[in-house]
Order: sequence, then structure tokens, then C-alpha cells
Amino acid sequence: LGEDLFRLGRIDQALGVYQLGVQLFPKNVDLLTRQAGLLHAASLDEQAKVLYRKALDLEPKHFGARLGLAEIDKALGFPDRAAAHYEVALETMEERPAVWRDYAEVLLAQRQFKTAELALARALALEPNDNDALVLLAFVLRARGDHAGAIARLDGALARGAGVGARRAKARWLLEAGR
Repeated sequence: LGEDLFRLGRIDQALGVYQLGVQLFPKNVDLLTRQAGLLHAASLDEQAKVLYRKALDLEPKHFGARLGLAEIDKALGFPDRAAAHYEVALETMEERPAVWRDYAEVLLAQRQFKTAELALARALALEPNDNDALVLLAFVLRARGDHAGAIARLDGALARGAGVGARRAKARWLLEAGR
């Protein structure tokens, strides 16, 4: 019911349903993470973190709680903490390309270029047409000094319909290279 209300845009009612559910079943990890996810979506990250941590106290490797904390830490500018949460989540969600891509993004922020490239290779192996992963791979390659490879990856993403951000990056990189 909470999920349906959230999808209908009735966030206050969805929150009420989840709060009631957590009161009735305080050790239900799924209810805790869903309520936390709703709070996170409403930019109430401090309250969401409390619920995610409570869920992790009950189930330390719960992927939903790990991903929620990773998103919050990434948004707050703590890539090291976010990476640690992604690593635990990937132990049980290794077939989700978006998680590998998000993990690579925090690795790039940490300047762990080789590991970011490996994470993106895994994401692209699972979802070869993921333009976001291709664009991110271009940024990783550029950070590693492979400018030609970076532009080639952007070209691949642009050929598959990547947006204006990829075009701007390519134009800037070409301008910086004097081309």
C-alpha cells in the first residue's frame, strides 16, 4: 500500500502507512528500508540514515539499506563511505549494472581509476547499451590520461543517443586538445 501511494504521488499517506507498518513490525527490515527510501526521496536524509542503520543492525548485509546509505553518502560528498556500502551491496547484487556504475562513480571521485574502469567493464558486460556507463568510462579514461580512448567512448555513447552533456564534454576535450 505504501509503495502504491508513493507511486501515485501521495507521499504523506505513504509515509503514514510505512510508519504504521514499522510500529507494528519494528524488526521488519523491508519496511524500515522502504520508509527510509521514502524519507530519502523527500530529502530527509538524516532521518533516513537512522532507519537504514536500524535495518543494518538487524541484517548487516541488507542490500536496500546499503544502497540507501551509499546514495546518501555519495550525495553528501563522502565517496569513501559510499564505496564501502556499494561493496557490501554488490556481494548480493552483482548482476545489477546500475549498482556497478554508481560504484564506479564514487571510485572515480576517489581517484581509483583502474578499479572504476573494472567496475564499469562489469556494468557494460551486464548492460552493453548503457550510455551513462559509457560516458562515465570516458571520464575515467580521460582521468587516466587516455584522451583518445575517452573521446572514442564518448563517440560510442553519442552514436547510441547520449545527451547534450556528452556532446559538451567532447567539445571541451577537443578544444583543450587544440582540435
